[in-house]
Amino acid sequence: MKKLTTVMFLIFHSVSFVQAETIKTVNVCWESGLKPPYLMMKEGNKLTGIAVELLTKILSSNQIEMNNVVLPWKRCLLETQHGGMDIVPNASFNKKRTKFAHYSKPFYTTHLVLFFKSSRFLETPNISTVSELSQYSVGGVLGFNYSFYQGKLEIDTGSITREGLFTKLVNNRVDFALAQKEVIYSLNKVGQVDLRGIGEIPDLMKPIKVYHILVGKMHAHAPALLQLVDKGIDDIRKDGYYDVVMKKYGIPPEG
Repeated sequence: MKKLTTVMFLIFHSVSFVQAETIKTVNVCWESGLKPPYLMMKEGNKLTGIAVELLTKILSSNQIEMNNVVLPWKRCLLETQHGGMDIVPNASFNKKRTKFAHYSKPFYTTHLVLFFKSSRFLETPNISTVSELSQYSVGGVLGFNYSFYQGKLEIDTGSITREGLFTKLVNNRVDFALAQKEVIYSLNKVGQVDLRGIGEIPDLMKPIKVYHILVGKMHAHAPALLQLVDKGIDDIRKDGYYDVVMKKYGIPPEG
């Protein structure tokens, strides 16, 4: 039995290797709502940022060319569902997406916080339960994943962008803006949001948010592509490339 198991393992991995060898190009869908420092755009509409550099390293190490496409987030998911896109980075876990895509190993993590106007509160809010938070208006962004609240909190997703969400916060149209700390700090650095007079507290349900790479199940060699991506994630952490890129964009080491 042990010998048979070993043979089956070798056959599976040999087949996966052969399939991976046949993957020459993949269509990668990046969200049009840029997410600095993970996803940015420089002159000539060239994509850059942490996620771009890490994924490029993973795929180029396997001689796979990236065909980058920029679309609204929900369109990226829809195109992947129908087989038009092969990979969607920067995806948090949502069980609904597992119907049409595989989730990679954790790609990177961010800190999710509730931003608020300091003038709105006499002191930093001391909120410990979702029930307490539900007494306030909480804003989010259209199409983003808030499933971790399990329907226990009504989130205003009328904002199309993170910048729009902060405009709503500043204009007292919501009490809290739910967003990733690293992204908002980067937007503040380039003047796209203004954090003067803004405080923050950790999100109650998901203070640390994990992001993955989605691999569309419609791809002809989806299991092999997923295996290749997972191995690549392990490799960039083992060889130190992950930490180098994080440091380059000013993100402190994890842990």
